[in-house]
Amino acid sequence: MKLFLLFFIIISIQTPVISQHQEVFQMINQVSGDSIFKRIEKLQNMERYSQEDVTECLSYIQNNIINYMAFTPNFHYFFPREAPNIIAIKTGSVYPDSVVVIGAHYDTYKAGAPGANDNASGVAGVLELMRIMSVYEFEKSIAFVFFSFEEFGMIGSTQLLNNPYYASFQYRAMINFDMIAHHDPEDTLDITVVCPDTNNYDYIVNIASMYTPGIKLKKMSGPLYSDIHSFNGKGIESYWFREETRYGPLPQYADTFLHTDADTLGLSANSPEMARQIVSLSVAVLSDLAGLVTYSNSNIEQESKKLYVFPNPVSTYINLNVDKESIFTIFTSKGEVALRTTSNKTPIDISYLTSGVYFYQILQNDGVIVTGKIVITK
Repeated sequence: MKLFLLFFIIISIQTPVISQHQEVFQMINQVSGDSIFKRIEKLQNMERYSQEDVTECLSYIQNNIINYMAFTPNFHYFFPREAPNIIAIKTGSVYPDSVVVIGAHYDTYKAGAPGANDNASGVAGVLELMRIMSVYEFEKSIAFVFFSFEEFGMIGSTQLLNNPYYASFQYRAMINFDMIAHHDPEDTLDITVVCPDTNNYDYIVNIASMYTPGIKLKKMSGPLYSDIHSFNGKGIESYWFREETRYGPLPQYADTFLHTDADTLGLSANSPEMARQIVSLSVAVLSDLAGLVTYSNSNIEQESKKLYVFPNPVSTYINLNVDKESIFTIFTSKGEVALRTTSNKTPIDISYLTSGVYFYQILQNDGVIVTGKIVITK
């Protein structure tokens, strides 16, 4: 599997060292509820019932992974079903065998069901995390997983953990996205944190107080259904961040449209702010669990001084200061590839790119990677 280890470095002697806290806040500030809802709108119009044709949905997820991760994901098929789990792994730079999972199921409860909140919202949330976090480096590996057959009894996640290859991973923790985009306007907006251990909930509270102090949390010990059940059953530290829950004799979802044809954008998936808060909290938790690598604790500071682009800012042509063949890529602020070429000090035409702030990556054949910001002006 072709994997890229990416992280942001501002290459300038005058540039101050960026702390881990600053980097996490930078990632959180990139989370967009509107971006998540645009994906929900697309997904609700795709067939995602596991026994029917899911080709369009699989292609959509795969294309997003290729766009953000720059490699083709693994499709995990298991007999006798046809709809696979989809797995994209961002390999850790220090402990690659230690894996943190962020997952969501893409299937719906019946053929033709829109499933906007359950669970296009979770899929869209994982893709939003991938968009933002794919260009950073982490000590541990992060597995972005899209499960099939959750509605049939968590079959996809169970089969993943029973597969000899995936069962061999050293799972550090699992975060589950299932129904993350509904808010009852009559209730206070808060996030339900489903986790089996009180100490684990205290950990989430501490992370939230540090990085997302405006977010309100509620603890729920169970029931541990959804794909978190499969991981918790294997003794893996697990969390499920989801819509608020009403409390009474039994906990109930605030979203009354679940598993109906009214689970649509606007009715069921009605709160970009709820989705934004859940993804923002998850950015902070994932960064801590996986060990975000920053400029101050990376070991390529000396290489970064040798490899850079100039001029910067630039308007028409850009040069690379490299000593060997390199793959040069420019990303938009949304993580989309704007330019990719193989070059060695040759001026590169960027005149067709619009003005704005971009990020670049220099990948050399010896595995050295340097990234940074570039400003294009016209």
